[in-house]
Order: sequence, then C-alpha cells, then structure tokens
Amino acid sequence: MNTFRTLAMAMAGTVWVLASCGNSGNDKGKKKDDTNKAELPVLAAPLFEEKCAKLFAGSAPGEDFEASGIHFQQGALYVIFDNMRRVGKIGLAADGAFGPATLGEGKKSSSDYEGIAGDGSEGFYVIAESGKPGLEYQPFVHHYNAALVQDGKISLRLKTRIEGAGFEGIAYTERDGKQFLLCLNERNGLIVVFEKTADAFDEVATMELPVRFKDYSDIALSGLRMAVTSQENSRLWIGSLRSDAWQVADSGKVYRFPVGSKTGEMGNGKKELYANIEGVTFINDSTLATCTDRVKASQPEMEAIRDQSVQVFRLR
Repeated sequence: MNTFRTLAMAMAGTVWVLASCGNSGNDKGKKKDDTNKAELPVLAAPLFEEKCAKLFAGSAPGEDFEASGIHFQQGALYVIFDNMRRVGKIGLAADGAFGPATLGEGKKSSSDYEGIAGDGSEGFYVIAESGKPGLEYQPFVHHYNAALVQDGKISLRLKTRIEGAGFEGIAYTERDGKQFLLCLNERNGLIVVFEKTADAFDEVATMELPVRFKDYSDIALSGLRMAVTSQENSRLWIGSLRSDAWQVADSGKVYRFPVGSKTGEMGNGKKELYANIEGVTFINDSTLATCTDRVKASQPEMEAIRDQSVQVFRLR
C-alpha cells in the first residue's frame, strides 16, 4: 500500500460522529437517483491511507481486518471489524498522519459488527448486523468503555418494520438534554431515531434520505453536517440536518470516491477503486476518514489494493 502525503489540519476538541437523515424535500417526496451520474465530482486521492494489517503492529501475516465502522473521538480513530470483537484505536497526529495503533480486548471471531458511535462520554456503542431470516428483528447495541472493553448490552425497542439484515450504521447525538441513537438501514437508507431511557433506547422517529443508492453503508455527523456512504455505488453524500426536527434540511451533494485504471492506478481511468467503503467519520467539516472491508472473491483483483484499510479524504 502506498502512503500518500499527509494532511495539515487542526483537530481541536472532540468531533462527534453523528448521523441522520430526513424528509427529502424533492418534489412529491421522490428520491433523486445518484448512483450512475458521470458528472458527479470525484474526490481527490486520499491525503493519507494505510492497510489495517500494517497499522496494527504484531498482526499475523495475512491476517484479515474486515473494517466495518469508524469513529473519530478525542484525537483518535476507533475502528470495528466484522471478523473480530476487538475495537482498534489509531492515533492521529496534528498534521493528519496516523500515529500508534492498538487493539482492545476481545475474541478474533465473527462479530458482525457494523457501526460504532460515541456514548456522550468516553465510551462507545457498537451495533451488530443481527437480523435472522424468519425471525423478528430485535436490535441491540454493545457498550465499550474507554479502555475498549465490552461492559454491557442495551436493547433498541423498535416499532418500525426493518427490511433486510437490519442496521448497518449507528450514530449518537444529544438534543435538549436527551440522548439519541440514529440507526441506518442498509437496504433503503431509512434512519430510525431512538431515545435513551432508563433501561433501553426507544424508537421516537424515522427519517429518509433525499438520495437513492444501491446500499447504505454508514452515517456520520459533525454538528449539523452529515455524511452517508454507499459501498456498492462507491459514493459519498454530504448534506445537513435540521436543528428543530428529525429531518434533512437540503438535497445535499453526492461525490464519487477516487477512480482509476483497471490495474488500480488512481486518476487514470474511470474504474471504481473504492468498492468496499464500510465506514465514514468527520475529522472536521472538510475532512473525513473512511475504512474499507475485505473484497469478495467475485470482485476484480485491483479492488483488493485498497481493501481492509483506513483513509483520510478532504472534500473538494
């Protein structure tokens, strides 16, 4: 994996990875199809990028790091994987370079972890893709403390029917002194909002995105600025959330992740080079970090060049 030039940026304070989606605002409530538009702006090459296996020193040769979610908090990136129950922590230098990386406790076995968010303090919520065919979907979140140790599990009391395998992304925010989790449906982009109660999170609202993708892989928020990614389309949507309602405030803007040649050369061709984007988080309003899952056997070999990795992008 080539290492790209580092990014000069300020990261003062904590930026929460939140998320959201709302009523589209398009005529007659229709979603705009943004999956195959050649005129979409293309993100520039990552300012920094590295394989997880290289970041986490001491990993076994050929060890998989199937990154499935990422969260920026207090100067570090926190990454989850759907093939282990360990949360990774990656330091970020003031210039944007990746610093020391460590893995928390947990088994190296299938976790189906799909999304990670802060808990309003120093810990984290992690959601697993736990839907089972023929059974009612009963979601919950694992809780990890600041030491990256799993110390609890909390139910999400769901009212809305959830299609497919369930929630793919998760985010945390606060309003009027109350705590909320926003959970993203992989299949249709529906966002279900849950409010924290004494013993669970209860559903209080649902929202839709004003953009149509083949799938929806993660959500993130910096203040009211939102990001949503699609793995299958290799797309990034940036928009805004209303402050007075659980709704999207505008139609936003769609970007393509960097493209290149069939041999994986960036900028020389129109082949999708990032076909496995599973996680996104804001570092600041104009800079994001993403993570990629392992390629499938059916994917072109060149797409493995950037799988199981962490990237830093700047918006154009």
